[in-house]
Amino acid sequence: MPPSSQEVWTVALILKTVADYLRDKGCETPRLDAEVLLSHVLGANRVELYTGYDRPLVPVELEGYRALVKRRAAGEPAAYLVGHKEFYSLDFRVGPGVLVPRPETEFLVSAAIEEAKSRGEPLRAADIGTGSACVAVSLAVFASNCEVVATERSPVAAEFARKNVIAHDVQERVTVTEGELFEPLRRMGLAGKLAVVVSNPPYIAGSEFDSLPATVRNYEPREALVAGEGGTECHERIVKEAPDFLVPGGLLALEVGAGQFEKVAQTAGDTGFFGEPRALEDYGGIKRVFLVRRK
Repeated sequence: MPPSSQEVWTVALILKTVADYLRDKGCETPRLDAEVLLSHVLGANRVELYTGYDRPLVPVELEGYRALVKRRAAGEPAAYLVGHKEFYSLDFRVGPGVLVPRPETEFLVSAAIEEAKSRGEPLRAADIGTGSACVAVSLAVFASNCEVVATERSPVAAEFARKNVIAHDVQERVTVTEGELFEPLRRMGLAGKLAVVVSNPPYIAGSEFDSLPATVRNYEPREALVAGEGGTECHERIVKEAPDFLVPGGLLALEVGAGQFEKVAQTAGDTGFFGEPRALEDYGGIKRVFLVRRK
């Protein structure tokens, strides 16, 4: 963090200094983190930071910013420090106990929205393991014909999900219910009634957990990250149970990790209930989204 002896800390100067400091501390997105934290302290958006580069910070702002930067440098996620994270152009409340939304999950959301819009008529969808509800809410916001049931086993995450549903005013079309995977849907009598099942399940192998960045490993919920020793345990369970809930021609969309598409495709093929799967690649060329239709 910059020394306190500097007489005038403008927005431009402190952003550059803090970004360099966070980079030295091993942060993966130092400039972005510096901007997000300063925006929070100043009550401004990032565009306003750029248009106010020459604005000097007053002592109370510097003090608040230093405190946040110190915690970020120690590994605490920036999203937890400010209490929210942008995803699919929307803003979601997050905090300890709920997974921070990732940019790659937007590919999953795009696929689900495209499917819902292509059908046109009112339809039901389910988001399995909703976390912050970023997928369920985004689907409801951008596909107005879609009613979503979001399941979540963690009471802490479910509470964040409910707050995000209300914050985006989609509580009439998104229901958050607690339980393991499809169990709440079975309770609700939704077998054979879903046009879309979407999920971003845990997909880190247990043996890989210790190699994750400290900011993830030490702060975000392990149960939202790790799925068995191979990383596809949750995918396999979802693929095996989804046929009970999808209508004929219904779409199953899953986010998968690098190298997992083929294993999930094999599981889907073994059920005998699905057609030929296809993949959506992310910007890094990784098969990031697994898509398959129920026969």
